[in-house]
Amino acid sequence: LRVLLVEDNAIVAGAMRWMLMSFGHEVDLIADGQAAWDELSGRPGHYEVVFTDLNLPGISGVELVRRLRRTGYAGMVVVYSGYISDAHRTELTSLGVEHLLAKPVDRAQLLRVLG
Repeated sequence: LRVLLVEDNAIVAGAMRWMLMSFGHEVDLIADGQAAWDELSGRPGHYEVVFTDLNLPGISGVELVRRLRRTGYAGMVVVYSGYISDAHRTELTSLGVEHLLAKPVDRAQLLRVLG
């Protein structure tokens, strides 16, 4: 799968990217929500999975998901965070986010989610 990983913490990003790639996925990494939106809107349909943190510079993970869904993005969206409020959980579920994961995310969780 072609995965866009949106994560601003370099240590977390490196670990997540390595785990995703170890399953055979092609992974592009972007550390800023606005830059991720620019990439996704400039290349519609390129990524089959968007894997994003909630708390990002630029725009938040929630806003990124809102924009994706408004454009009709049909790929899988996975959101992860150290803390997901009930309000965020409700909104993200209503936006069709397939998986909400708590940090730290481990290999077994990623394997269940992405295979």
